[in-house]
Amino acid sequence: MGRRPKEMKGGVEELTPLEFTLMQIVWVRGSATAAEIAEALRKSRPLADTTVHTILAKLRKKGYIEPVPTIERAIREEIRKLLKHSKKKGGRNK
Repeated sequence: MGRRPKEMKGGVEELTPLEFTLMQIVWVRGSATAAEIAEALRKSRPLADTTVHTILAKLRKKGYIEPVPTIERAIREEIRKLLKHSKKKGGRNK
């Protein structure tokens, strides 16, 4: 999940203190889900799940992390592709 950030004009876009805290968890673990990050922070800095997701979205936008596809997400994407293909053919099996 953690990777080298994309270059910005004048260098790498800086992390806020909270973003840095989340990245420390990712760097130590190698990768982490939003739920794992929230759990790791629960005692020292409890955050709502929505807050963790928002910060992760900002880290993705800044180029610090990439989402790791899950099997569930991969299955959903394949189903969407099949349905889309089926609709193009009129929904009939030939």
